[in-house]
Amino acid sequence: MAQQANAAEIAKRGGLLYDKFCGFNRGYGEVGASLSTGQQQYEEAFKKLHSGRGSLVRQAEQLKALGAKAGNSLPTPLLEKALDENDSAALN
Repeated sequence: MAQQANAAEIAKRGGLLYDKFCGFNRGYGEVGASLSTGQQQYEEAFKKLHSGRGSLVRQAEQLKALGAKAGNSLPTPLLEKALDENDSAALN
């Protein structure tokens, strides 16, 4: 009698575990898709920030060079990346 009850409980818990695992798998896939979309959006925003002659970095530095009163400076790695890309684009 106890074995039958245990077998029934195992079957019940196995089904619940399986359903939970299926739900987890769906959620895991949704997280992956969201991360991928977020990465694409990040890359597009970063391009606007530092790529091309009209980049925000370049425009900001041009304003500063013209005498805009600024109390801060853009980080050197960001400036270097924007300058490298702009120099490369000018060569093409």
